[in-house]
Amino acid sequence: MGGIASNVSGTTDKVLTLTITGADKDFEVKVERKVVVNGQVLWEVIETVQFSSINHPPVVLPPGCRASIQDRDASDEVGGDVIGSANLA
Repeated sequence: MGGIASNVSGTTDKVLTLTITGADKDFEVKVERKVVVNGQVLWEVIETVQFSSINHPPVVLPPGCRASIQDRDASDEVGGDVIGSANLA
């Protein structure tokens, strides 16, 4: 699961829920807001949500924001891609 939600549209917050089926359940979801500086688009991290085998909270995405997954330790014995499904409602 790479970029899991990009540029949430509309005027209300969306809730992202993840169901992880792969072995690697330790990762972060970064909520980012688009910022334009001197004509260059940058993504500012406004929240980082920690996930583990026992903690998979819903993540709130404000309009115009995106979410991405980052493995906390790609070198651990579990490693590899975060595998599962995402629902944005």
